[in-house]
Amino acid sequence: MKTVEDRLRTIETKLWRTQFAFITLLVLVVGAAIINRSASAKSSVDDVLHLRGLVIEDQAGHPRLVLGAPTPSLATRKRREGVNGIVLLGPDGADRIVISYPGLEPQIMGRVQTRSIAVPSAGFLINDAEGNERAGMGVSDDGNRISLGMDYADRDAIGLVVSPNFTGLATFARSGERNDQITMGVQKDGTATFKLADSNGDEGVIAEVSKPTSLKIRTRNPRTHELEDISGQLSH
Repeated sequence: MKTVEDRLRTIETKLWRTQFAFITLLVLVVGAAIINRSASAKSSVDDVLHLRGLVIEDQAGHPRLVLGAPTPSLATRKRREGVNGIVLLGPDGADRIVISYPGLEPQIMGRVQTRSIAVPSAGFLINDAEGNERAGMGVSDDGNRISLGMDYADRDAIGLVVSPNFTGLATFARSGERNDQITMGVQKDGTATFKLADSNGDEGVIAEVSKPTSLKIRTRNPRTHELEDISGQLSH
């Protein structure tokens, strides 16, 4: 028959075993949680792709969307310059939409041209089926110029511009001289202007207003072909 002392030893032994089992289980649970957390973190990191370029093809195997820094060279793309950005290609390899920095030089009537403003800019181009620029927007690195334009096949059509000397709208003729025909905006000194010209770029009406002067209107005299101030005639 077991004594009270023997029973106490038996209870202490069982209690120690229970404690040991509990601690072991706790360690296993904590360890499993740490391993699972590490695996989840690793999985999240693995979900981020680090690439220099990516080409997405259509069902026929033609590259249609190209991303890169710069974009990878493709034998089927008509233009060979790589860009830091995104190029959406037509089925024949022509650039249709380009989002890039620095901006890509425009193609006009099949030939790549140099922009009149040499300051690098970020922007996007929308081209026709042949890859010629028909619309676009750009913001210069120096922050002085923002432009939004829509073009004819061979020249500017409508332009919105923010620049140090002029901010406003200009429209151009489809043929004839390349000078703007309708212009309205604000000059550097705050003068508001409005101009109408013919397809040769010759001004017919120019209206200006600024502080502290009143409205000034000049029209072209059909006999002398010179601009004359008619502001005084309007006030009577």
